[in-house]
This record gives sequence, structure tokens and C-alpha cells, in this order.
Amino acid sequence: MRKIILANVAEGTHAGNITKCANEAITKKYLLGKLTTDGKIAIAGENDTPIGVITDEAAGADEIVNVALLGSGDTLKMTAGGAITAGSIVVPAQGGKVRELPGKAGTYLQIGIALNSASSDGIVECVSCLPTQYVHA
Repeated sequence: MRKIILANVAEGTHAGNITKCANEAITKKYLLGKLTTDGKIAIAGENDTPIGVITDEAAGADEIVNVALLGSGDTLKMTAGGAITAGSIVVPAQGGKVRELPGKAGTYLQIGIALNSASSDGIVECVSCLPTQYVHA
């Protein structure tokens, strides 16, 4: 028997996950998601501030998906946008993926630390944190 868990059943707070309507088709799990102005979830870009990891796929707009919130205390699976080494700081990459903190100077959003190594498009388990500005000198 399949068990259904709904995160938005009544007013209040959420414990690590939230359900949202997709803003678009989402064809891959474990991509970073951002809120749209109308409260839907969209795939986050490299320069967006993500709220969590979309753990479902959506055939199109308005389909319901689960979002595991960053910084909720649990480790999260994320999709690698390139090679990632265990122990490295991860930051948003293009297409909702994550990448290692670049070696060049700049300002980045740290969203976690990788617990395992992964190749491009592989799954990396991360200790997540709230998006935090990281200035790399």
C-alpha cells in the first residue's frame, strides 16, 4: 500500500519539505528550485537564490512537486553540474544543478558541502545550509 504525505495540509509551518505547483516541466529529480512571484517552484539558475531541492518530476506547469528545503537539517541529494569532490563547498550551477566552489575570486551562494564525489549529472549527497553569501578572494 502506498502512503501519501502532504506537506501543505492547513496553516502552519513545514518540517523540512513543502509541496508546490511546478512553474514548468521538470524532467529530472534533485534540481535546485526557486520561488516564482506567484508562489510556484521553478528550476533555479546559477544566479538565483534557491529555496530547496525538487525531489519530483513534473510533466508540466501546475503539477504538484515536493521541495526539500535547504538548511532543514537533513542531507539532500543534488544533481552535479560538473565533477564534485567529497568535502567541497557546493554552489548553484546552470539548470538547477550544483558545482564546486570555483577557484577564482567572486561572490557565490554556498548551499552545502558535498559528502561524496560525483561526476557531471551524477547525484551528490550534501549537508545543506541556507544560501549564504561566500566571498572568495
